[in-house]
Amino acid sequence: MKRTGLVVIAIFAVAAVFYYLALAAAQDIAKSQQIEPQPVREADISGVLPKPLPAECVEGETKKCMLDNGCAGEIICYGTRWSDCVAKRVCRPGRVAPCALNSCDFGLRTCNECGNGWSECTYPGE
Repeated sequence: MKRTGLVVIAIFAVAAVFYYLALAAAQDIAKSQQIEPQPVREADISGVLPKPLPAECVEGETKKCMLDNGCAGEIICYGTRWSDCVAKRVCRPGRVAPCALNSCDFGLRTCNECGNGWSECTYPGE
């Protein structure tokens, strides 16, 4: 009976060490893949006409739209006017975060270029 208890403790110790190493590796990879901020450039918008929006709308109505960078967005009706096209972000583009592959293994996932979703969870280095 004492031997069984030692085996259980050893299994928990190995699992804890594996979790610590996986988390440390994920943080190291995340730090090495940080994106440098890009300088803001002024765009030449002379001669560019705004995209026409529907004239009337119902309060709270939404429509899908496309941002200039190719990312999907949404316009929302406030009163009788449409808002600008806005993207819903769930993460910072390029951010790498740890994730669970299954109940025992951990991996990494990356935020997509639009900031509206994560990549599939994969083992570090794949």
